[in-house]
Amino acid sequence: MVNVTAGKPSELKFTLSKKLVTKGKVTFRITNRGALEHDFKIAGKVTPKLKPGKSVTLTVVLKKGKAPYLCTLPGHAAAGMKGVITVK
Repeated sequence: MVNVTAGKPSELKFTLSKKLVTKGKVTFRITNRGALEHDFKIAGKVTPKLKPGKSVTLTVVLKKGKAPYLCTLPGHAAAGMKGVITVK
């Protein structure tokens, strides 16, 4: 399980509990701690928009390498709400 915090420490930022995961099925628990709605997209799957204070889980299958993630709301990824997790 990878815990993902959206909106803290700054509104347009994700914080992940792990930067490295093992290939295969990986579950992300996304919690919105910000003031705006956010979502989380990785490996072609995207969560619903999360209102502040809400959480959701998303399970994806990751291949070895780098897996980019981002918020798909307009302007959020461009403002820094994106990153890459390493898959070994």
